[in-house]
Amino acid sequence: MTEPTITIARTQAVTTLTLNRPAAMNSFTTGMHVELLAALNAAADDSSVRCVVITGAGRGFCAGQDLGDPAAAPGQDLGALITTFYRSLVLRLQSMPVPVMAAVNGVAAGAGANIALGCDIVVATRSAYSLRASVSRWGSERRAMSPKWAWEASFGASSSRNRSVTALSSCRRESDDISAGIRVKEMSII
Repeated sequence: MTEPTITIARTQAVTTLTLNRPAAMNSFTTGMHVELLAALNAAADDSSVRCVVITGAGRGFCAGQDLGDPAAAPGQDLGALITTFYRSLVLRLQSMPVPVMAAVNGVAAGAGANIALGCDIVVATRSAYSLRASVSRWGSERRAMSPKWAWEASFGASSSRNRSVTALSSCRRESDDISAGIRVKEMSII
């Protein structure tokens, strides 16, 4: 029996959804998308839930899209992947009837950073950092995978979302980089 890619824990009125692929730095697969969306829908339908927390198992929040997933293989329509899975996930995050918090530990890269930014609140450990995905190998698909494009396609050109993507993307890996943290805090992101 395969282990679930999303684990669900409940403590009083708080539902915690844990991205559960630690060996792959919690990178997204199509199955993980389906499980996370189902868990978010269940939490939205449960009137006793007052808050949802999304976090990652192991040493990272989410390394983005699993490039070994057949849906992301070279030659596949990445625009369809974004529309089918990421867009529906981010729209669900935005329409949740309760606050959703991202508890970011370790890396939040590419789509993982966008999922975190789709939450109402982002709390990050000292070891948390963000990376932009490099998609030059897909040539003309480059625009389809950019964080700014994903947000604008889903929500329009919102200045607060653009600031969020810019701020989180500018953070460096070094946990001692206070200036990046100050920039994020000044922009009221986390």
